[in-house]
Amino acid sequence: MNKAFTERTGYSLDEIKGTKPGDILQGHETDPNTVQKVSLLLKKKKPFSVTILNYTKAGEKYWIKMDIAPVFDGKGKLKNYFSIQEDITQKRRLKNELKDIKKFYDLAVEGAEVGLWELNLDSNETFFNPVYYQMLGYEKKDVTFSKDFHNEIIHPISHELIEDHMQKIINGDTNSFEEIIKMRTKCGEYRWILDRAKVVEYQNGNPYKLAGTHIDITDQVEAQKKSADLNKRLDLLIEASPVGIFQTDAQGMIVESWNKEAERIFGYSKKEALKKGFYDLVNVSKRDLILINKIKSGKILQQESISILDKNNNQRMLEVSTGPIFDQQKKLQRTLVLVTDITDLHEQHQLLKKSNEEKTILLQEIHHRVKNNLAIISGLLELQLMNGEENSTLRKSIYRIKAIADVHEQLYNSENLSEIKLLDYYQNLLDSLTANLGTGKSLTYNLNFDIEFLNINQAIPLALLTTELVTNSIKYAFGSTKSGAINLEISRTTKGLLYFKYSDTGVGFNFEDKLDSGSFGVILIMTIINQLTDDYKAYNNGGFNLEFTFQENDRGAHSNLNYLHN
Repeated sequence: MNKAFTERTGYSLDEIKGTKPGDILQGHETDPNTVQKVSLLLKKKKPFSVTILNYTKAGEKYWIKMDIAPVFDGKGKLKNYFSIQEDITQKRRLKNELKDIKKFYDLAVEGAEVGLWELNLDSNETFFNPVYYQMLGYEKKDVTFSKDFHNEIIHPISHELIEDHMQKIINGDTNSFEEIIKMRTKCGEYRWILDRAKVVEYQNGNPYKLAGTHIDITDQVEAQKKSADLNKRLDLLIEASPVGIFQTDAQGMIVESWNKEAERIFGYSKKEALKKGFYDLVNVSKRDLILINKIKSGKILQQESISILDKNNNQRMLEVSTGPIFDQQKKLQRTLVLVTDITDLHEQHQLLKKSNEEKTILLQEIHHRVKNNLAIISGLLELQLMNGEENSTLRKSIYRIKAIADVHEQLYNSENLSEIKLLDYYQNLLDSLTANLGTGKSLTYNLNFDIEFLNINQAIPLALLTTELVTNSIKYAFGSTKSGAINLEISRTTKGLLYFKYSDTGVGFNFEDKLDSGSFGVILIMTIINQLTDDYKAYNNGGFNLEFTFQENDRGAHSNLNYLHN
């Protein structure tokens, strides 16, 4: 063991003496097949060479090339082995790096789809790489690629351009060129090619060899054409838009797209408006000046109302929306401003607002008076009952009147004069019915509503229907039992219809038989159902069940029903 071995491995003679070198020099990444190969070759007692990965004492990996030869004594008996080791770590690294560079270059050229070509200007000999002809749909076996074939598939106009460049190179006027040309593919279509070339070798001061690249830019050229066409259409749309459109720069100056509608709204021509600040063109209040400053600072506005004076001092009400455009550093570059003239709409809105306020007061008064009149009728009927004129029909009429009166009461107290809040209304209705009927039973009401509001035109019929059903359940469904449950569901189906389901946990009854017998309550239920739908289901399943779907309408037919008849 010499000094070089000690310096490379870090082991001293004392540390390695009496050991097998492999036991201390080989590590977990050493190829076991190589180790086995060394072992077999040693047994053959013949010289051999091998490359193997070893480890220094400090754990550093290094590659060595070992030349090993057996040493025999005078009697031909194996005495030991002599090994010469060359550290090839650096060579191996450089070799791998060169290999990686070549692989990277080949992949880069192929991946970038760059066609390479060379032309000997004296002999006209050519070289083309596979990408060159593959981008045109050819295989190497298809044709003989030469200068003549190149001239055959290039578009005539492009051929003239290339010939002109070639003549300038030969004359020494230039040593390179770049041109976009059209070349015919195998299937007959033309592709746009970016052709770059440069003189790479001279002889006797004259251009001798020309090298170049071909890149298929058809997609880019077509995209540019589409983009140009789109921009042209966009300009036409902007100009014909019923919305005023313009752009301001980071300083708030108008720089682009001042269309015809903007001219009409503000009274300034495009020539007058460009290079002026938007705030210079309009006379606005302090509040609206804040909005103008927001536009200048690149804030996003969405249909903000602003009042201005145009060039002729006419007051206009505008609706402004903006879209700021920032660069990669998030610095404001442009702001797109959309302006809609809502002057006429604003004036109409003010008139409608005034009219609506008057109608709201009128509707509130109507609901108030209807509620009061129904309360008077209900009170008179209750007086008759107090005077001993007990009559179940009379009492049912009171419940029906109260159901309608409660609807008008809720409408009178709400902001929306045409819809009632279902959950609140039905909770009050059921509490009232339970208290008035006074059966002493413990009843549970399960309400399942996935719609919050219902128009009055359908709320009243459903209220009367529920009153009849609940009254019937409380009086007859539960018999001598002390408790029961009533379930009510009003929801919306996937088809947009309204779904109504009523059920109780009582003894049930035959709905059709009751209808045939002329029961007024059942006839009233049927009359209401017929006004809402043609299809219903009435059946017994753990109690009485009634369900149907109906179309939600703003205007209903409840006014055509004589609910209080008899």
